[in-house]
Amino acid sequence: MDEIKSILSNRKNLTNSFNYYNEIINWIESNQVYFQIINNCLFLLLKKDKFCKFYYFIEKYSDVILANDFLLTHSKKHKISMEITTKEPKSLEIISSFAKELNFSYYSEFARLISGENNLKKDKIKNDFLLAKEEDINILLETMYQEFDPIIDDIPSEKELMTLIKNKSIIIKYEQNKLIFIQIFEYKFSSLYSRMTWISKKFRKPKYTIDIYSEIDSYLESLNIGNKGIRAYYWVDITNRNFLIGQKLGSKPDGLRCITFLYNKIGE
Repeated sequence: MDEIKSILSNRKNLTNSFNYYNEIINWIESNQVYFQIINNCLFLLLKKDKFCKFYYFIEKYSDVILANDFLLTHSKKHKISMEITTKEPKSLEIISSFAKELNFSYYSEFARLISGENNLKKDKIKNDFLLAKEEDINILLETMYQEFDPIIDDIPSEKELMTLIKNKSIIIKYEQNKLIFIQIFEYKFSSLYSRMTWISKKFRKPKYTIDIYSEIDSYLESLNIGNKGIRAYYWVDITNRNFLIGQKLGSKPDGLRCITFLYNKIGE
């Protein structure tokens, strides 16, 4: 464990993890990860519901190739993904080339947007959206597992959903007794982060999107925070038309991109 702590404490190391030191130590101590140390490099596979997420802590980008056998071994039982989040095109280009050598292939790309002044303002009834309650948990879980991709969407567990509901972090909307909208926000470090957004296929049209983008105002009114002018950060698939719609509504990319790679099992 001392060797692991030393690697994690080295600020010069290159990593694709944005997790806190104590969080990573907890993963290891509670057996939430597979891990391997090679030549002062640490490789982790975080156990998720239906796959594992690969993290590296290395001295130079070429060191990521040292994880080849580690990945090959665990890929026999698990799907493996790797995320690279950066504003630096050069870093992304370098790690992408090594990802291919490790048998990873491109899976998706998300851009982060910052909400701005709505350029298409429209009056909105404030009670259109509701804060989720405990009785909504079953329909929330059912919808999430039907509609979301566990590889790229951070689907909360039932236990985590309970916490999010208690923290007033989930906004929902029903039409004719059917759930048509889910928005999970998390208020952290004086910023508002959108963790997940879902709109029923029937309502994925610009005229509905304009209304839906207005829910931030309603949400902020339910929070006991002083900064009512706070803006939200949220991720959008660059191939999704909402990436363009969001910008027309006043949101702007902040330059941060998240690219997901999926490990190809040998023989596939």
